[in-house]
Amino acid sequence: MTYSIKLQVKKLSSDATLPNNKEWNDFRQSMIDSGKIKKYEVSDFSSEGIATIDYVFDDEKSWQEVKDKSANIGDWHKQYEVTLVK
Repeated sequence: MTYSIKLQVKKLSSDATLPNNKEWNDFRQSMIDSGKIKKYEVSDFSSEGIATIDYVFDDEKSWQEVKDKSANIGDWHKQYEVTLVK
């Protein structure tokens, strides 16, 4: 059974940028290649500075892996508010 979530990402300042982090990109691609991430879709930022990320995972454990890895890569989180919409 799959596990789906939606994240809302809100810029905390108009000049906030998402880093292009090789470690994160490689990790995410490995999760896709192994079938743990079934869907990864990111919207553009709206005029209000809000974007959404839709994920479908093979199970909830894979979502936890992504959360853990994201928390350990850089400090991009200071520029954004990330909310689980589910």
